[in-house]
Amino acid sequence: MFRQFHSNRQKRGQVKRRTTWWVLIGLIILAVGAISLRIYINSKRQWDDPYPPEDDDLLLEWPDIPDDENAYSYLEELKNKVVLMTMPEYERIHRMLSDEEEWDHEYLEKLVARNREAFKIADRMIECDVFQPPKPDPMSFTFPPLNPIREVAHQWYQQSSSLLEQGKDKEAFDTAIKILRFGQLLEGTKGYITNYLTGYAIKAMGYGSLRDCAAKSKLKPEEMRVYIDMLADLGADEEGIIDAMRFEYAHACGMIDCIVAGKYSLRDFSSKYGLYPRHLKPGRLFQLNKTKRMLAETFRKLISNCQKSLVDVDMPENLEEGKLNVFKVPIRDRIPFGDNKVGRIIYDWHTLTLYGVFHVKCRENSEAGITRLLLALKCYKLDRGDLPDSLDQLVPDYIDKIPIDDFDGKHLRYSKEKKIIYSVGRDMKDDGGRRKLDEDKSSPPEDEVWLHDDQVYRIEF
Repeated sequence: MFRQFHSNRQKRGQVKRRTTWWVLIGLIILAVGAISLRIYINSKRQWDDPYPPEDDDLLLEWPDIPDDENAYSYLEELKNKVVLMTMPEYERIHRMLSDEEEWDHEYLEKLVARNREAFKIADRMIECDVFQPPKPDPMSFTFPPLNPIREVAHQWYQQSSSLLEQGKDKEAFDTAIKILRFGQLLEGTKGYITNYLTGYAIKAMGYGSLRDCAAKSKLKPEEMRVYIDMLADLGADEEGIIDAMRFEYAHACGMIDCIVAGKYSLRDFSSKYGLYPRHLKPGRLFQLNKTKRMLAETFRKLISNCQKSLVDVDMPENLEEGKLNVFKVPIRDRIPFGDNKVGRIIYDWHTLTLYGVFHVKCRENSEAGITRLLLALKCYKLDRGDLPDSLDQLVPDYIDKIPIDDFDGKHLRYSKEKKIIYSVGRDMKDDGGRRKLDEDKSSPPEDEVWLHDDQVYRIEF
C-alpha cells in the first residue's frame, strides 16, 4: 500500500509540473501574440502628426556659378592627373620629415615633377575661391571624391618642408599658404560636415608648415608680416559650417522621405534592426512630421552656436557628449515598440555626433591664432634680440590684436620662461601650459607628454 501511495504521489507531481509548463508556454505565446498585434496595429494606425516644420531658415541656397569660377568643375580633371604616392614613398618621406633620414631633394623633385600638371590644376582651383558641388537629389547620398585634394595638399606639405631645408624660405611660406587656401575651399563646401573636417585636416598641414617656417626661416620681419596678415582670414570658415549644418538637415529629411517611400529601411543600415518592418508607414512607430520638427529645432540650435566660443555654446543636453556607433545598436532600439521609435533612431544618427564639430572649430581658430603669434614673435625677436615679456608688446607693430582662444573666449596664453604659446583646450581650464609625466608606469621617467586637453606649441627659436 505504501508503494502504491508513493507511486500515485509521483504521478500527481508529474501532472502538476506538466500543467505548470503548459500554462507558462501558453502565457508566453499569448504575450508574444499580444505584442505582435500591438506592433501591427501601431504600424497601421494613423497617429496625430499634424504639421511639417517651418524650416525656411534651414534651406540651403544653391546659386548658379560659372564653371570657370567653381573649383569643383576642375575636380575630375585633377583626379585624372594626380599621381598617388606609393606606401614605400610615403614611408621614406616620413623618415625625412622626422629627421630619421637625410633629406634627398633630388628624390623629392622627381615626385614633384610627375605631378606638375596636377599642381597647375590645383592652383586654378584655389583661384576660384568657391567649391560648390551640383545640387544633390535629396533622396540620394553621394560624396565628392576628395582623395585627389588630400594627395595634392600632402605633396605640397612635403614640398614646403623641402624648400625650407634648401633655404628657399619665401617659396616654403607661399606653398604653406596654398595648402591653407586649398583646405579653406573644402571648409566652405555646401555639403556634408565631413567636407569641413577634411578641409581642416588639410589646413592643419598648412599651419604646421608655417610653424616650421617660423622656427627655421631667415626671412626679414617685414617679409613675414605679410603672412601674419594673410592668416587673419584663414581661420575656421564658420559660414561654411553653417552651410554644412543646413546640408546635414536636408540629408536627414531626405533619409526620412526615402524610408517612407520604401527606398531604404533600418535593416539596410544594420541587421540588428531585423524586427522592424521593411516598409514603414507613418504611424505611432514612425511619426514623419514630428521627427522633422525635432531635427529642425536641433539644427537651428546648432547653427545659432556656430560663431560662438565653446564657453558660450548652448547645446541640448543630449548632444553635449553624444556618442553614436551605428554598429552597436542598444537593445532598447532593436525592439520596434514605443512612441516614434524610428524617428528617434534617425534623429540620433544625424545629431549625436555633431557637437564634436564645435571642438574642431575652436581648435582650428586657436591653432590659426597661435601660428600668427609665433610668426609675430619671430619678427619681434629678429628686430629686438629677445622675446617679449607679454603678448601686448606685439601690438600694433607686429600684429593688429592678440588672437582669441576660441575655447574660453579669452586671449591665447604665452609664457616667455617656458617658451610656449597655448590654448586652454576643450576642458577650458588654464593649467599654465604645464607638462606632466605620462601616467603609464611602463614609460621611462624622463618621457614627458603634453596634457592632451591643452593645445600647447613650443617656441623653437
